[in-house]
Amino acid sequence: MSRCLSYIALSALLTAGAAHAAPADCPEAAGIVAAAYQDASAPDKLGRIRLSGSGDVIALQSGNRHNPFAVTCKAWPAKPELLLAAVPVMRDLSGAKAADGHDGDLDVLVLERATLQPLRKRRLPGLMKDDAVRLTGVVFDTARYDLSQDERAFGIRVTRSASSTGSMQGETSLRLFVMSEHELHVVLDGLLVSRLQGAWENECDSREEKRDVTLSVDEAKSAGYQNLVATDTRVSRVYAPQGAKCVDRVTDKTTARHTLAFDGKTYSIPESLRAPDRRLGN
Repeated sequence: MSRCLSYIALSALLTAGAAHAAPADCPEAAGIVAAAYQDASAPDKLGRIRLSGSGDVIALQSGNRHNPFAVTCKAWPAKPELLLAAVPVMRDLSGAKAADGHDGDLDVLVLERATLQPLRKRRLPGLMKDDAVRLTGVVFDTARYDLSQDERAFGIRVTRSASSTGSMQGETSLRLFVMSEHELHVVLDGLLVSRLQGAWENECDSREEKRDVTLSVDEAKSAGYQNLVATDTRVSRVYAPQGAKCVDRVTDKTTARHTLAFDGKTYSIPESLRAPDRRLGN
């Protein structure tokens, strides 16, 4: 795979699931922050809002380039009267520390869409922290995760990636949330849903390992919720010259199915499907 193809493949990973998990503008962002954080300042010229109590910073989207550390939101198709919001609450790092990465939490909110009144809020400590493997995306997943007859979950996908001379890697994790009468519960915490690793020696001498995990709802139940079925597909591929062309060849492909059962609090995740950032947000 050429270096150009490598970046294309990595971009494909970062945009996987775009039909239901694409980043979007959030024109309500300033109003969401004002309604949910009583100690929020007015945005500065760069769209940064400081919380006076902690000194933490919340960013609004600014310019044409999507900022994964800024507020994002989405109307919930299953309940169009509600608005879902993801609010990164970041430590105010500066200088050399900022160059080394980011540190922060993610607040997940459910609000009344018409008034922006916050109804539920859940903080995931440390989830916005990154280092050499950069956090590159936080998007809502509003697929039909019907966990019971009258309860649908929504998801958040977090993507991280890194690249250097001759190599690249990227991965996406998924968390599912359910609204109860008074709380917002994390019922699936850090399922690995995609991973891409690649290395190349030159323009047409490379290898790639791609992994995609799709999630579906099973008919069987555990502790009141439908089981989830994770289908894990792994494909290994090499790129090599063939005459004047650079062609790819699949060297290995496997598919495995895993049943995730609910234990009354969360869905169990097999070790092989646990995302590295699963330790965060707890």
